[in-house]
Amino acid sequence: MASFLTELKRRNVFRVGALYLVAGWLVLQVADVLAGLLGLPDWTLRFVAFLLMLGFPLALVFSWVYELTPEGIKRESEIDRTQSVTQQTSKKLGVATVALLAAAVTLLALDRFVGVPDVTQPIGTAAEPIPANEYSTPLPSETAAAAAKGDRRSVAVLPFANRSTREEDQFFADGMHDDLLTQLAKIGSLKVISRTSVMEYRDTTKKIPEIADELGVATVLEGGVQRAGQRVRINVQLIDAGTDEHLWAEHFDRELTAENVFDIQSEIAQKIADALQATLSPEEKAQMGRVLTHDLDALAAYSRARNLEQVVAAGDLERAQQEIDFALERDPRFAEAWALRARINTLRYWFIDPDPAYVDAAWEAIRTGRSIRPDLVDLDIAEGYYYYHGKLDYDAALALLEKAARSWPNNADLYQLMGWIRRRAGDFEGSIGNFNKSFELDPRNALTAVGLADVYVNVNRYDDAQIWVDTALRLGPTFAYARYMQATLLVGQGAFADARRVVETTEFTFSDLPYLNWWLPLVQGDYEIALERIDFGQFAENRDRIYPPAMMRGLTLILRGDIDAGRRSLAQARSELESHDLATAGSPLFSALCLTYGGLGLAEETLSACRRAVEKEQFDAVANPNNRFAMAGGLALAGRHDDAFEFLETVLKMRARPARAVFEAEPTLRGLHDDPRFNALLDTYFAD
Repeated sequence: MASFLTELKRRNVFRVGALYLVAGWLVLQVADVLAGLLGLPDWTLRFVAFLLMLGFPLALVFSWVYELTPEGIKRESEIDRTQSVTQQTSKKLGVATVALLAAAVTLLALDRFVGVPDVTQPIGTAAEPIPANEYSTPLPSETAAAAAKGDRRSVAVLPFANRSTREEDQFFADGMHDDLLTQLAKIGSLKVISRTSVMEYRDTTKKIPEIADELGVATVLEGGVQRAGQRVRINVQLIDAGTDEHLWAEHFDRELTAENVFDIQSEIAQKIADALQATLSPEEKAQMGRVLTHDLDALAAYSRARNLEQVVAAGDLERAQQEIDFALERDPRFAEAWALRARINTLRYWFIDPDPAYVDAAWEAIRTGRSIRPDLVDLDIAEGYYYYHGKLDYDAALALLEKAARSWPNNADLYQLMGWIRRRAGDFEGSIGNFNKSFELDPRNALTAVGLADVYVNVNRYDDAQIWVDTALRLGPTFAYARYMQATLLVGQGAFADARRVVETTEFTFSDLPYLNWWLPLVQGDYEIALERIDFGQFAENRDRIYPPAMMRGLTLILRGDIDAGRRSLAQARSELESHDLATAGSPLFSALCLTYGGLGLAEETLSACRRAVEKEQFDAVANPNNRFAMAGGLALAGRHDDAFEFLETVLKMRARPARAVFEAEPTLRGLHDDPRFNALLDTYFAD
């Protein structure tokens, strides 16, 4: 045996084997990268590994049988041992092995600490800049940025770079990013910036310190994801924004299974918490290690549905419904997917189609999810949506959402939702607090800024409203809701011409814009322009008001002084409105009848319709004052001035009332201007 081992060593069999193993490992790494970049089939890497395994014994046999000589390769048996050069060959093989080992170590270091460059989405590619505009007010988040950066336990997780060319791998990378954010957001001792704000920095050229300044954090996590065959490779690094140095970096290379995906996310979240010296409660640790589903296809569909749901548009919500249905077909016990299905249905009911079937479907999804995971926080949030959007039960919704916030303290969307609910419930201070908390966690979210502007405008705090209107417009200069709030603020200040210019240069993707687009020229006496704008299209009916074109035309003509033509049009509107089932009709229909009857001069019918509208109101601290203000106009047109003043005083006693400039400009109230009670009322309630 000893002589055999000696002969193996003399013939360099061991050295050839070592060289082959090192070279084979390098070949596998190169094949791994190329498979991802070129979109090669999943079996490619396995085939390369099979060929290398097959070649290993052949290489050993070859080194035993043959010898490399200065004259070329010869059979070992044909060489005089006194002329053998195996010692020189041994040295060459040793040098080659060391060189390949050095290359392997270099490749490992690059892969672990730098990552494989993404040739399809290079890091240096510039993102679309946020257009500049005329607003110079600093973002409110900037005033708190220094304080936030002083707390090392604040982090922004930038979108993960996708290291392959396949479209589905981009969804996979985004899903990994979303799920990691979700895990981190549930750690109460951390401040974690929301997805909406960090997605702005995909492919950005901005430096880490600049990003941290804009988001108000002390640390930033960045990384990349690559799928190669049946493996997933992730490299991440946590960076101190103050020094631009790595606090921690890690590389993960695992078999691609749902369990491994969640394990990696859990490990990253734990490492970040450790690096930032955050304390995790036992409940937070338990949440971190949980597997949502064992089915990768279900997980992918869930991630796509979650992204689509955030758009809140008819086509996207329909596609989100299809994706979540597929996820649940793959894994019927995917509790988070049942919660998302419930949210999608309530959003479709609230924003797209007020069909009660959506509310029923949401409740069924919640019940099914509860049977799987009774204590799941996602189901608490879904049920909060159900009670708010489906039932307008503010107290029940807030109780569920506040419970969810205790388990998910960095969920900016949750605080924003509570801000909207408290706004409708009339808790304006609580609403402002919720919106501020949401904006702290999501400082690039224009909708949250608009929410604050909306509340401040409704309670006539115009200086505060101006700050948030400017903020919203800096974040989204073309955002229709932000421009609507800008116009509303100008209307409240009596700047009708400026408000009209804003509205006329805005795309009508927000439901209240068409009314303002009709009302402003009416206020300025441009009746022909107003008549061109009587058809509100898809926004002619919403959950608060109904605007039949015949009614809008009739009111415009009467206000212009063309009584006969106006009443002919209003008679048509009356016929259309009365064709509905009045026994089951809601407040918006009777509010429209109040205006229609008023324009027709039907005094008793007008008062009756107005009272029915009030009786059928669901409490809404913002919509109710505006609706009653409109009904006061109907009573004034019908000549019921005493009743009109009664309605106006009710509105003036409400906190979210229209501004004085609106009372004075409203065309339907012109018949009250000569009554001394009109200015007396305004002087009393607008004394400050």
